[in-house]
Amino acid sequence: MAEQMMQETADKAIPAGYKQTEVGVIPEDWVVANLSAITEHSRPISYGIVQTGPLIVNGVPCIRVVDISDGKIKRDNLITTTKEISNSYRRTILQDGDLIIPLRGKVGEVGLVDGDLVGANLTRGVALIAPQKDYTSEFIKQYLSNRSSADRLLSSMNGSALQEITIETLRRFSIALPIDVKEQTAIANVLSDSDALIDALEQLIAKKQAIKSATMQQLLTGRTRLPAFALRPDGTPKGYKPSELGDIPDDWEVVSLGDVIQKVTGGGTPSRANPTYWGNEIPWVTVKDFATFNPSMAQEYITKTGLANSSSNLIPRGTLITSTRMALGKAVVYDVDVAINQDLKAIFPNSDVVVSYLFYWFELNAVKIDDLGSGSTVKGLSLGDLRNLSFLLLSSEEQTAIATILSDMDNELQALTQKLEKARALKQGMMQQLLTGKIRLPLAAGA
Repeated sequence: MAEQMMQETADKAIPAGYKQTEVGVIPEDWVVANLSAITEHSRPISYGIVQTGPLIVNGVPCIRVVDISDGKIKRDNLITTTKEISNSYRRTILQDGDLIIPLRGKVGEVGLVDGDLVGANLTRGVALIAPQKDYTSEFIKQYLSNRSSADRLLSSMNGSALQEITIETLRRFSIALPIDVKEQTAIANVLSDSDALIDALEQLIAKKQAIKSATMQQLLTGRTRLPAFALRPDGTPKGYKPSELGDIPDDWEVVSLGDVIQKVTGGGTPSRANPTYWGNEIPWVTVKDFATFNPSMAQEYITKTGLANSSSNLIPRGTLITSTRMALGKAVVYDVDVAINQDLKAIFPNSDVVVSYLFYWFELNAVKIDDLGSGSTVKGLSLGDLRNLSFLLLSSEEQTAIATILSDMDNELQALTQKLEKARALKQGMMQQLLTGKIRLPLAAGA
């Protein structure tokens, strides 16, 4: 027992060159300071304007909680106030390098002021942090954005209905940082580079998603034809004809969705009171799985006995599944056989329709389908309304070609999304290591 206790003590030993502090183990040449000690004395941590008044054309912009998102300050919907009101809150008139932090609702969000935001002001729900010149604003921003800092701030929030961070709590909030401003800057630069990569990936994904949406709109309505289907046998371009949906290709037809559906299969829920009905045999899909879709698994599983003793049905892989209660218009296709609950329907089209094309038809018409839903608390959709929707019928060959193009775009988006998730995870790991001094950058090590 004594040896075990000694070993546990050794495991917890502080490494050479480090010290234990109120915020954890940090390098000996780092310090712990509360935010009030490192901010400009003439501009202490404060919240902004309590009442900004009506919007003023060409007035002073004011930043609200909703204007701070993903570490950025959004400029597109700022409210304004008069110069007189802004000047009465002179201490929170923004300067280059200032930090702003929401006091409620968005713990862990921090914005850095630069460029056209200089001279703007804040509202009551946002606090100003004006670092002294000996401290790097970007380092402090990264520190406050770190998950551990956000957790500490969250635990300090008070108020039952509208929780918020008090100004006094923010002023007393402790952070660890290098004494050498060069090390602060070096750490901030590394983390900022990670942010730049994440931003670039987010913008690329948004651009690719917009291209895919536009392509889907053009191809599924026939406004743009793929080269292999755009010409007649004699080489002349195919024309268009009027329809209830507007002009459509002259070799397409308008039918109802019900005309091309062979059958619709529903599902059910095995009794929760019988534990033998629930196990790890068959993925049991509900609308909850739509939000966290994985084509080969579900959040819950049932047994073959549970399937046999309920109204649930086994749906073959590759079948389109949609919801008639909540998440209306959303469709998924699984790579494995699954069981479904009563809120879902499996759609089996006839031989005229390709499942992958039908999937993208649902994606294009998701808003229209959702609008058909009714119900005050939870929106539901009747099969009759779904069957009555207009559907453009084209050759199965063209359906396959269109679906292939859109699927390739989805695969590219998925690859980019995975790259983004890895970049975010790497950034979190770097923050944990760099902002605690567990890893020292070469500049600092040689200083």
